[in-house]
Amino acid sequence: MLDAAILVEELYAAEPSTALTILGTGLGLTPLILAGNGEQRERLLTPFTRQEGERLAAFVHSEPGGTANWLRKGSTGLQTTAYKNGDEWVVNGEKLWTTNSGGWDSRGADVQCVVCRQGRPDESQETAADPSSHILMLVITREDIANNEPCAYEVLSDPELGGHKSTSGPHTRFTNLRVPAANLLAEPGEGAHLVEKTFGMSAAIVGAMGVGIMRHAFEVALLFCKSNACGGTEPIIEKQSVADRLIDVKMKIEAARALTWKAMCVLDSKEQALGWEQRLEIALEAKVWCSDMAPKAVIECMSVVGM
Repeated sequence: MLDAAILVEELYAAEPSTALTILGTGLGLTPLILAGNGEQRERLLTPFTRQEGERLAAFVHSEPGGTANWLRKGSTGLQTTAYKNGDEWVVNGEKLWTTNSGGWDSRGADVQCVVCRQGRPDESQETAADPSSHILMLVITREDIANNEPCAYEVLSDPELGGHKSTSGPHTRFTNLRVPAANLLAEPGEGAHLVEKTFGMSAAIVGAMGVGIMRHAFEVALLFCKSNACGGTEPIIEKQSVADRLIDVKMKIEAARALTWKAMCVLDSKEQALGWEQRLEIALEAKVWCSDMAPKAVIECMSVVGM
């Protein structure tokens, strides 16, 4: 995981959009790595490890109506549903902002790990029930989509993602899409925990993304301040106010990197006393704090560069 933090920082310091497409595939494969059985890993994961073609994977969770409170009792919960029909699961619903899920041609990623609520599309979530007891996860492949009617899977739109202009996070719809029962990744009642572990493992990665963005902005600003006098007699790096702002940004970068690396080491630790909740907490700290610091650091760098 520490190696991953270093790699992610370097990628994001170079070009966030391409990096997010690559890293989104890693996120998409995470549930399969965590919960897939031997047959599923051999069939679905091996083509990625062999690096065959330009393969994409997606973790498909977010929905147009929002998913922040999806596990709160009494809420509407997930609107994407799946029910068992013979040897198949039938999926209905819409998803949004799911990186890579449309694939290169809007006919689906090679692997989509799709979070669903057990039930039929016309059935509302029971208000008294524990929402997590009905959450499952299915793997949907390009082959599954091709084996259905064209209208069973549609990309409705591909909204622009701020700061990630070449990244695809489409709005998609499933309509009676049939998926083999062998593609069930998490049984009803087990899916919510798998979602938490997937997002938890990726949270610290987001911290490293923030570090990469901050570092790039700092390096550009520092070069400018060392090489421009802005009409004066000396480079503006010699001005105390400029130097103060730059060192403040550099301290934010060092602190963000240290927090991210700590989170990675905790996630990687074999220490038995460290439970999942403790690992998740530090990973979320890295995600939230570094995400907050990144735009602040960029604005500080913009202030010394000026117009």
